[in-house]
Amino acid sequence: MALFQIFLISILNSCMAQDEDIMTPALNIYSELKELKASLDGLTTDLNAAKIELEEQKSLIQDLQKQIKGVFTAPVKGVYYFRYSGSAFASHDMGLSIFKGTSRFVSSYEYNSGERNDQMSNGAVMELDVEEEVHVRLWVRCWIFVDRRYNYSTFTGYLLYPQDSASV
Repeated sequence: MALFQIFLISILNSCMAQDEDIMTPALNIYSELKELKASLDGLTTDLNAAKIELEEQKSLIQDLQKQIKGVFTAPVKGVYYFRYSGSAFASHDMGLSIFKGTSRFVSSYEYNSGERNDQMSNGAVMELDVEEEVHVRLWVRCWIFVDRRYNYSTFTGYLLYPQDSASV
């Protein structure tokens, strides 16, 4: 019987030890929750900052898209003069074309000199109907400076004289 009592006491002691382990968590749940909340607050702050930066980037992209368009639409039938100028680093080729609608009208190409920055320009006189479009296009694998401060590269044009829509 004494052997049975010792066996029972050892079983009870092991059960109580297990109960204590179950009832006493190894982690402090409150401090863990506090750390998770702080981490979540930091992530929320980062997300809000990223959202603001994304909106600023979207606005900048919209402004750049407006600048890149560079499409002139003739308000009246007439004879127009268009001109472009380009400037680029010596290590890059530079090629520009004026398009009337989808057709190339005039072009220029400057092979990189490797010695100094390069410049080029060209112009064209063309007859346009109302709503015809003219734009400049940069050649593939070519570069130009684009800046708002010094206007190294430009596209300009003006009406030389209007034409009567009935005239030939």
